[in-house]
Formats: sequence, C-alpha cells, structure tokens
Amino acid sequence: METVPTEVALGSIREVPFGELIIALYASDMPDAGPAPEDLPVGQLVGWAVQGIARLGEVEVWHRDYRMRRRQIDSCEVFGNATREQYAADLALRLDEAMEQIGIDREPPFGWVWVLPDGEDFAWQQWMSLRDVEFCFRLCGHSPQEARRRLAEVTQ
Repeated sequence: METVPTEVALGSIREVPFGELIIALYASDMPDAGPAPEDLPVGQLVGWAVQGIARLGEVEVWHRDYRMRRRQIDSCEVFGNATREQYAADLALRLDEAMEQIGIDREPPFGWVWVLPDGEDFAWQQWMSLRDVEFCFRLCGHSPQEARRRLAEVTQ
C-alpha cells in the first residue's frame, strides 16, 4: 500500500480550524483512547479527521464548532464521552503541531465584511472570520461556489 506524503495529507485539512478538527476526530472511527498521539502516524490522524468531516458533513462540523464558540451550546451536547473528547483534542493538537513543523499556516483568514441586518436600511463593516461568513452562507443552503462568490461580494 502506497503511503501519502505527510505534506499532502496535512494539506487536505489545512483550512480546518482546531475546534473543527476535534469535532471531526470525535465523529470518526478513532478509538476512545489509545496510543499516545505522537506514536500514531500523521496519515492515520488525517484519515480519521477526513472521515469525521465526511460523516457529519463539512457544514455541520463547522456549525457545531461555531455554536460552541458562541456559547450557544455546551460541549457536552456535542461530546457525550469526556475521555473520547480529550483524546480527540490530543490528536487535533498533534495534527496542529505536525502542520506547524512543515510550515502550514493555521491562522484563519479575517477581513472586513459588509453587514446589512434584516430590516435595516444601512450597512456597516465588521472584522470577522471569513470562514464563518462563508459557512453562514452555506448553512443557508448556498453551494460552496456560491458561498465564496457571496463572500467576495461582502468583503469588497
């Protein structure tokens, strides 16, 4: 079996923030606990992360993380098993460190976004995570391509 180079494997999840990696790993077939994260091949960790994203869907992984960051849901609503949650966090940290070691930038892009709330007749700019803006569009049913087009419109 041919192995995928670490750089290629990590590149497939380079834009997935830390919180989303934890959620994706938790949703995967990873064990509840196991070997130390540094003893596992990075490719295996990436495989679990990709599997969890595929299982829940990219938008659902983002939405669960977003709601936890905004304190709209408690982590126990997302994670039912504290041991498994901690192991997923440890594995996500291992992935973060592996990406840092090969120079993959993990800082999410932020930018000024035009905001026009429903019912308002004026807009203003707000400094926001561009990933959050894109996924809000996707949560509303826009395709990834349409969400990126809409994102480009509101950041001009």
